[in-house]
Amino acid sequence: SCRKLLESLVLDNHLIVRSMHQTTSDSLPSILEAAFGTKSKEPESVYRRHLFANPTSAYLL
Repeated sequence: SCRKLLESLVLDNHLIVRSMHQTTSDSLPSILEAAFGTKSKEPESVYRRHLFANPTSAYLL
């Protein structure tokens, strides 16, 4: 499966995994909020895993 393939590529150091901070927001863009007079919620902080190719083994991908 794809998950096993990704795990094996990570274990063989062909892919580099980094946890990166992102914010999520379900609110409207600020211009629309001003037009409708609504107030936005605070964005949630989320850490997501990002995969990067190892430059020395990128030819395998």
